[in-house]
Amino acid sequence: MQRKLLVSNMIKGILLGCGLTVLLIFVTAFLMQQLIIDENGLVFAAVIIKLLGAALASKIALKGCEAHLLPIGGLSGLIYYFISSLVCMLLGGTFKIDMGFFSDALICTTAGIVVSIFIMLLKNRTGK
Repeated sequence: MQRKLLVSNMIKGILLGCGLTVLLIFVTAFLMQQLIIDENGLVFAAVIIKLLGAALASKIALKGCEAHLLPIGGLSGLIYYFISSLVCMLLGGTFKIDMGFFSDALICTTAGIVVSIFIMLLKNRTGK
């Protein structure tokens, strides 16, 4: 796979993952306003939102990729997390990097790797 196409797919994936994150944050805020989700459910929702964003970023980044799926998937999940966190920090006005930041980075990297594994398994199953 050409580097140019790989970088293009990674950028598309990361931007779409961030777009999904914004959409899901609005949905979560609406559900909180309607009292469907309380503060305790917000922590769970935040983790799910990060996982889905990283998974989408990795899925799109791996489109057409034939080799090195695990590192590309993990890297796209990690870059997605760094960019989405940077945007949230800038919008929130807080720059806090603690153990939660690093554990979330690990979660998003793992989500990207898991997507890569699923793609490899599907390719082996279908013979493509």
